Amino acid sequence: MRIDRRRTLLGLGVAAAAAAMGVIAFPAQPKRDDACKALIRDIRAFEDAGLARGFTSSWDAPSPIRFDVAPPASETEIARVEGLIGRRLPATLRAFFLTCSSALDVSWLLPGRREETAYGAVEVRYRLVPPPPFSDDKGSPLLNSGGIRLRLDALPGLWRERETWRASFLETARAQTDPGGRAHYEVYARFWERGFPIATNGGGDMVTIDMQDPRERLLLAFHDGSDEPGWLLGQPLAEHLSHQARLGFPGFEIYLLPLFQDERASAADEAEFQARYADRETVAAHQLAAVSATTIDAAGANGRAWREWVGVKD
Repeated sequence: MRIDRRRTLLGLGVAAAAAAMGVIAFPAQPKRDDACKALIRDIRAFEDAGLARGFTSSWDAPSPIRFDVAPPASETEIARVEGLIGRRLPATLRAFFLTCSSALDVSWLLPGRREETAYGAVEVRYRLVPPPPFSDDKGSPLLNSGGIRLRLDALPGLWRERETWRASFLETARAQTDPGGRAHYEVYARFWERGFPIATNGGGDMVTIDMQDPRERLLLAFHDGSDEPGWLLGQPLAEHLSHQARLGFPGFEIYLLPLFQDERASAADEAEFQARYADRETVAAHQLAAVSATTIDAAGANGRAWREWVGVKD
């Protein structure tokens, strides 16, 4: 009897058919959800505009900008990282890695080149400078670069770094003889305790997810030990990333985020946080710096002006 091999293989299913034909079957790639597709569209729109504007990734040699979005992670990959850390990832972070990308890597610079001055210093000569408020009164850009590195495989290292800073602040607190100084560093340690680290900024501060917040909104934890322990970013991960993507990921530098601040939302986020902040009485009793909020909005006046200058098409 003649066997219809094609029909038989179709009846076996993909994996079994591949095995019958001597072909290795790979698991299906997880599908990205609609929010992730919108995020990637915004990333690509800014990338296209940046390329047209001549953005670069190096001031030393011609180099293309980097806008890399890896495929989503598998449950197995996430479980491995969770095993290394010793705890489950926050739900919003887990969802991002499973339904969007296991690694988001963006890096760009305004076009320019490094030059040595007559005094031996090195400075960048920009070929393109944005208008105020994205540059200062001397015509130097304030917003001259952008980027983010949000990677599943980087989390164990970030967790260890978070633990090191938390322990350091506790140790510093124990060494204080002044009650106010001790309270200050204890507040710092507890602020770091509540955050799950996901990335860092150029200054060494850490972007974290607030594990004590049911919505898992983002916190920026400061590492220098002075003044307030950090800032509220006021939005859960996916929401904040959507605003960052529309702006080309200006990043998490404390001198840049206020450019795109939604003042009304920031005030509301700050008030809501203070109402549930466990350390608010300690802060008040010792006259310590309170945590403030900087919640960004890509659709605000500065966000629209920045996107228009870059040339992003909606």
